[in-house]
Amino acid sequence: MLASLLSFRAPARLRLLSLAALALLPASYAAETDSAPPSTLAPVTVLGRAADLLGTAEAASQGSVGYLELATRPFLRRGELLEVIPGVVITQHSGGGKANQYFLRGFNLDHGTDFSISVDGLPVNMRSHAHGQGYADLNFIIPEFVQSVDYTKGPFAAEVGDFSAAGAARFTLFKTLPANFATLELGENNFARFVVGTTNGAVTNAQGQYRLVIPNVTAEFRTEIRARTIGYAQMTKAANLVPDQVVKVDFALAQSSLQLDQVVVTGSGQATEVKKLGNDKSSCPSKWHLRHIVAIDPPG
Repeated sequence: MLASLLSFRAPARLRLLSLAALALLPASYAAETDSAPPSTLAPVTVLGRAADLLGTAEAASQGSVGYLELATRPFLRRGELLEVIPGVVITQHSGGGKANQYFLRGFNLDHGTDFSISVDGLPVNMRSHAHGQGYADLNFIIPEFVQSVDYTKGPFAAEVGDFSAAGAARFTLFKTLPANFATLELGENNFARFVVGTTNGAVTNAQGQYRLVIPNVTAEFRTEIRARTIGYAQMTKAANLVPDQVVKVDFALAQSSLQLDQVVVTGSGQATEVKKLGNDKSSCPSKWHLRHIVAIDPPG
C-alpha cells in the first residue's frame, strides 16, 4: 500500500488543469496588487509599567501599580483592585455583602488570612472575626480615588507584620485628584453608581487645620466651601477669594445622629417547629410584633 502511494501519478488532464491554474495565479495577483493599494492597519500601542524599580525593589516579586493602569481596568468588585498584582485572583462566593475570597499563586488565602492589606497605612485585616482571622473587606474603597498599589509576594517583608505570610498590598489614596471627574454607571437589576471627584479639596490635620489652594485666581469671586466628616452634620460657608491673598474660613461642625428605619420582628402566634415554617419567616401568622427605632450616636 505504501509503495502504491509513493508511486501515484496524477492523470494527464488533472496535471494540465493544475498547470493552467498556476499559470493564471501570478497574472491575477499582479493585476489585483496594481489596481488596489495595500491596506494600512492602525498602529497598536502596548503600554507597560514605566516605574523602574531596579535597585529599589528587594525582590522580583515586589512592585507597584499606578493610577493610569488602574484607570484602564473595569472593576465589578472592589476586591478586583488586587488583581493588578500578578498571580492574584479574586472571587466572591455565596453572593455579596462580605469580603472577597483571595488567591495568590494558586493558594487559597480565604478572606485575607495570609494576605496583609492596608489603606494609607491603616490595616484592613481584622485580628478577630467570626468569618475568619485576618478578615479583610475592601468594599469601602472607591477605585477612582486609588493612586497606587504597592505589593510584595512571599514572607520576606518583615516590616509588613501580621497576616503577610503569603504577601501584602498597600493602597495609597489621592490627597489631590489629578483632574475633576464625574462617573455614572448603570446596569441590570437596577444597578446605579455615581461618583464625583474634584481637585479643589483638602484634608485636615490632627489639630483640625486645613489649607485649600485654589489655582488660577485672577479676579475676586465668591465661592462656597463645604466641610464634612463622619458623625457630624456637613456645613457650607461662603467665601470671597481675592488674588494673592489668604482667606480664613472656620468651621464648627455639630454632631449628627443617624436614625435607621424601623426594624420589625414577627413571631409565630402558635407553637410551631422552625423547620415547618419554610424559608419565608415573614409570612407566618402573628398576634404580636415589635417595632424598635434605632438611633446611632457618634462617640462623644
